[in-house]
Amino acid sequence: LQSAIFASATVLSTSSFVNCQQLGDISFPNVTTVGDFAFSTTAIRQVTSAEFPNLTTIGQGSFRATPNVRNVNLPNVTTGGRYAFESSGVVTASFDSLISISEGFLDQAVSLVSASFPVATTNGENAFRLCSSLRRVDIPNATTIGGYAFTQTALTTASFANVTTIEQSAFQFSGIVSASFPSAVTISGSAFAN
Repeated sequence: LQSAIFASATVLSTSSFVNCQQLGDISFPNVTTVGDFAFSTTAIRQVTSAEFPNLTTIGQGSFRATPNVRNVNLPNVTTGGRYAFESSGVVTASFDSLISISEGFLDQAVSLVSASFPVATTNGENAFRLCSSLRRVDIPNATTIGGYAFTQTALTTASFANVTTIEQSAFQFSGIVSASFPSAVTISGSAFAN
C-alpha cells in the first residue's frame, strides 16, 4: 500500500495501517480519531491539518517510528496518547489545542528542533527525552515538568513562568545555561544534573 485516501472515514481503529512501510501519501478529511499504533512504522511524510483537518484525538503510539515525517501541525488535536510520535523523524511540531503532553509524546525524536504547545498545562514524563536536536520549546502554560521530560536535549535555556513542579531528572544532561522558574515550589532530584 503506497497511498490511502478515505474521504468519509471518521475513525481509524487500532493498528489500521501499522507496518505499511511503503505508505507515503494519505488523506483523511473527516477522521476525528486515530487509534493506537494506526500509522506506526509507515513511510508517511506529513501529519498536518491538510491530511487531517478534523483530527482531535491521537492514540498511543499512533505515529511512532515514522522516519519520513518532518512537519506535524495539528491545531485541533486536544488529546494525544502516550508515545504518539516516539522515534519519529519530526523536525517541527505544533499542537495549538493539546491540553496535556502525554508520557513519551515525542520521546527519541532525534531530529526535533522546535515544538509549540501553547495551551498544554502538563508536560509528561519522557515527553522529549533524547530529542538531541531540540533547541526551542514553547509551553507557556505548563505547571508540571515530568521526570526525564527534557533529558539529553539541546536546550540551553529553560524558562517556564507557571511551572510549580519539576520532577526527577527533568533537564538532566541537557547543558542548560540559563533557567528561570519563578513559580517553582518543588524541584526533584537530579533535575538539572550533568
